[in-house]
Amino acid sequence: MSFKLRSIFVALLCTCCLSTAFAQGPSSLQNGERQFSSDNVKCLAGQAYEEEFNRTVSIKGMPYDGYMVNHYAPRWATYDIRGWDRFVSKVGIDDGAPNNISSSTVNVEVDGNAVTKITVRKGEKAILLDIPLTNCSTLTLRTTEGIWFANPLVIKGAATPTTNNNIPGVPPPVINAPATFVVDPGDLDKLATSLRKRVDAKAELKDKIAKGFMSVMTFNLIDIPSPSVAQNVAEDIATKLINADFQLVERGQLDKALKELKIQDSALIDQKTAQQLGQITGCNYILVGSVSDRGQFIVMNARILETATGKAVAAESVECRKIEIKR
Repeated sequence: MSFKLRSIFVALLCTCCLSTAFAQGPSSLQNGERQFSSDNVKCLAGQAYEEEFNRTVSIKGMPYDGYMVNHYAPRWATYDIRGWDRFVSKVGIDDGAPNNISSSTVNVEVDGNAVTKITVRKGEKAILLDIPLTNCSTLTLRTTEGIWFANPLVIKGAATPTTNNNIPGVPPPVINAPATFVVDPGDLDKLATSLRKRVDAKAELKDKIAKGFMSVMTFNLIDIPSPSVAQNVAEDIATKLINADFQLVERGQLDKALKELKIQDSALIDQKTAQQLGQITGCNYILVGSVSDRGQFIVMNARILETATGKAVAAESVECRKIEIKR
């Protein structure tokens, strides 16, 4: 079937079957797991990603069953994910995509705040997205053309995406695995220095931050199964920020506030939570971010949020070297 005819067929299928569930894959869903579909999440704005059903997609020769697709066109959609704790999906480019599609980008936002951005390339393995959603309201997915979300799930509670175990090419999730590397502390200096330059470039912001205090949340991990990486980064970046003349709230004070509010130490902070943390800790700003494994190196994205508004006032991204741990 030609690409043009196939596109027409898919469009007709979507028109008739928007409420159809995705292929579940060769294994059954466990308690707490549901397919990311219109049956389980409501599309609030933009264009829903449900377009193909009950078909296997191939990403670098590996078949994945049950998925969403943006059908070779840029797209965005915002979903109501209240009550869910995680969004998990493999993302990649179909081996049969047109030759002009060599790479595509996925931007993920939670409650309007950017949490991660990844680039996938045709002919490479699918990349795992695992986005925390606890105490959050909306999930926004923004993609360029060619992106496929393979076996997308929403999860409640402590359930892990075990349905992936029996799908060829999708390894089971590894939880709390020993760290195989640390982020080069020298590169964390670059992040702190770059944030300092961003702040100093705005006279009004420079003055406000000089008079205020900042809390540092634990950065989210992307494709890194070792929580110790995030813990080490949190410790190191705090030291670098102090050396860059940022005034930080003591970690114990932040932990006490998180416990009082019954929220997780996460980079996913909405406006209400930012305001509450500011009131309890006395901080005027919160540093949030992510640590993403890109194979040969690490990418760290950081944003300074104003607690009064929840808005990002400065952001920076740096590439960091991985120092392998020899055991």
